[in-house]
Amino acid sequence: MKVHVLDGDGVRFQVVFHRAVPAAANVIGVNYRQALVNSGLGGASVLAEGTGPGQIASAELAQIRAGEVLEVTHEIATSGVGMANVDAYLDATHSSVTDHCLAELERRLRFFGATRA
Repeated sequence: MKVHVLDGDGVRFQVVFHRAVPAAANVIGVNYRQALVNSGLGGASVLAEGTGPGQIASAELAQIRAGEVLEVTHEIATSGVGMANVDAYLDATHSSVTDHCLAELERRLRFFGATRA
């Protein structure tokens, strides 16, 4: 799990969530990691490669390009969240959002790669 916090207006912020993609196969035997990349639904990052704030490390980018890690951009609202609770809020939001996205990808890619002659 990784969270990159980007820009915002002081109350709402853009974040980038990273989550490991299970090494499982869809119903026809295509690995979800391969399906994620080959479908165009994953395999790329909105972050620039680098080691500074708002950038993604080369190793992490390689995992995304290989489909091992899913990247999800999301907007969070921080009104009512005290500084002491920001980490817990980000963790909970990350889990909720990425759980939903992984389930949606599994649904969308269920038959990815099937062919008929």
